[in-house]
Amino acid sequence: MRYSPAGTGGTEMTNLMGSRAHRLAYALAFMALLAAGPAAGAVAQPVPPAAATVHAILVADTSDAKIGRGVTANLDRLTSLLKPASRGGAFPLRLTVVSGKDFSCRAIIAALDGLKAGPQDTAIFYIAAHGYRTATTTTRFPDYYCIKPGDKPGTIVGTALVEQKLEQSGARFRIAIADTCNVTLGGDLRETGTGRSLADVDARVWRRLFLRYSGTILMSGSAPGKPSWYFNSGRRVGGMFTNQLLGAIELTLDDAARNPELARWSTIVNRATVPIVHDSRVGQEPQGQRQGLSVDPLPVMAAGN
Repeated sequence: MRYSPAGTGGTEMTNLMGSRAHRLAYALAFMALLAAGPAAGAVAQPVPPAAATVHAILVADTSDAKIGRGVTANLDRLTSLLKPASRGGAFPLRLTVVSGKDFSCRAIIAALDGLKAGPQDTAIFYIAAHGYRTATTTTRFPDYYCIKPGDKPGTIVGTALVEQKLEQSGARFRIAIADTCNVTLGGDLRETGTGRSLADVDARVWRRLFLRYSGTILMSGSAPGKPSWYFNSGRRVGGMFTNQLLGAIELTLDDAARNPELARWSTIVNRATVPIVHDSRVGQEPQGQRQGLSVDPLPVMAAGN
């Protein structure tokens, strides 16, 4: 079993962990299927406008020689569930995927520029790829290693730009997640080579998490100067940070099963960004940031966020 860092190098080690990488996809997809109406017998409550849409941009460097297999596994699990959810028509879901030969800085920018959200919409950006920072990087979140032939020299695409583009989209709730390295590089960049059953989750919990919030959440798999790691085979194939994020969502759903008021993004972010320790040689330090986060109150739920 192998895993590799999401920076510019790779290593082989034994993988002792099991996989939860599919559960984020289940969470997003099942939320879409349930969000159209309240659970049977639920107390009447205000619902989002019928036109509310979830916009998802999934970016994955699936052709990379070092981490491509792990990246592909994450992308496959997400798209295989998000697309059926969209076709089901629970509410409009606009999915954009940038991967394979289409992966480039200009393609990421084009996808972000094409995101036109309404005032009640949610916008989600997720990237699985190599990442970096430079000595002049001012934000603690990473830039993305996406330069390809045809990209304008000096093009920089990273979490700071994504945050700006999501803000400009008009969505009321914005999430940007980067499962990438965050190590400092010197010199010019070169071109890259080619648990519980979710069926039991109350519909009110999905609507609270994905349609009731406003503000911005930023997360990345590693702190400044640190790498991120990917398993390329085995039961936990995919990114170590993504696996932890999925576990954080699952634990929060367990809490919400006992008390729906506990379906809070602050809890998910806190749990997803604790240091990851695999063995004495490999670990990483995820990070998260919340900006202006608030949630609409419900008659049967507290307004905590």
